[in-house]
Amino acid sequence: MSISQFEIQNPDGTTIFGDYQKSANQPQKSKFAIILHGFKGNHRWGFLPTLRDLFAANGYNAIAYTHSFSGYIPDSPKYDIDKFRRTTVTQQLKDLQKVIRSIKSDFETAPDITICGHSMGAAIALVYSALHPEDNISKLVMLAPVATFDRYYTERQKEQWRRDGFLEFYNPKVDQKMALDLSFLVDIEQNYEKYNPLKAAKTTKSRIFLAHGEQDLTSKICESEILYEQMNQNSVEFNRFSHCNHAFNWDINRNDSEPLKILCESLSLFLNRE
Repeated sequence: MSISQFEIQNPDGTTIFGDYQKSANQPQKSKFAIILHGFKGNHRWGFLPTLRDLFAANGYNAIAYTHSFSGYIPDSPKYDIDKFRRTTVTQQLKDLQKVIRSIKSDFETAPDITICGHSMGAAIALVYSALHPEDNISKLVMLAPVATFDRYYTERQKEQWRRDGFLEFYNPKVDQKMALDLSFLVDIEQNYEKYNPLKAAKTTKSRIFLAHGEQDLTSKICESEILYEQMNQNSVEFNRFSHCNHAFNWDINRNDSEPLKILCESLSLFLNRE
């Protein structure tokens, strides 16, 4: 399986960085899997390369990319915090559309596209599939999804956010003080209904693989449960993992955790079930 790096330039001068892993077992109809990272992630974060390998092994051309305003710096553990602070849900949806348009431009007939997202990336995938039925997203893989983009922000925090023009927080994993501009809050408030994952869960036509750890403290399993309640449950496979955290117990020293192995086995079965 060959892996190549790619860059897609946006008109505003930002760049979408990604890895493309071509399937060694290319099916007759071209199949693609697009992998989306979470809020502070990137396309090489955590277990995402494992998922890329899994899709390629199951007959998919696998694409993992980083959103243009994620603050990702190639070959660096640090963030471009000035770029990160300007991220919005709208921008992330535009990046996904740009990647999909790039794929479709190479085919006369529409390819089979699956979107796999972790955490916030799962919600982006779900909302996109509902907003763009013309893209015929055949499957969604939603791992530890969030059920709303309006995350734990109290009214007091929002008032401070509006006064300061930004919301500041500390990221201990990279030892950086980070921030979100007011544009992020304005975007989710102005588009609350349009970008509502619960509403999208009712209208998406995609088959869904849903998985969540019961010990997830970042995005609690109740978020998957309320999403599941809104979905066409005949088209959903809901996998619960006990004693499992937001990253399915992956860490830098234990990237082959037992829950992750079981997750990959279950996902492979799902992908090959017509």
